[in-house]
Amino acid sequence: MQFEVKTKQGNNYTVSTESTWLWIEIERDLGHTFNKAVKLIEDGSLDVLTALLYKAAKAQGHTKLPSQQAWVENEFEGFEWVEISPKDS
Repeated sequence: MQFEVKTKQGNNYTVSTESTWLWIEIERDLGHTFNKAVKLIEDGSLDVLTALLYKAAKAQGHTKLPSQQAWVENEFEGFEWVEISPKDS
């Protein structure tokens, strides 16, 4: 999946969630398997979605903030889901 992240500072960027490591971190941190995390995102879970976007933004060098909470409170403005990979269907 790819998302266009909009920041409060106007520094918009695209992140990809294709990294297996991101999903391993989601499972370790939130306790959700890949399938459950995707379902929760599809059902509108902001916790899972922002955790994934934060981890992707950090891994791809778009933020240096130390936590999901700091990122949501200080940088995150919104997102747009721009692509779904065929392997995610």
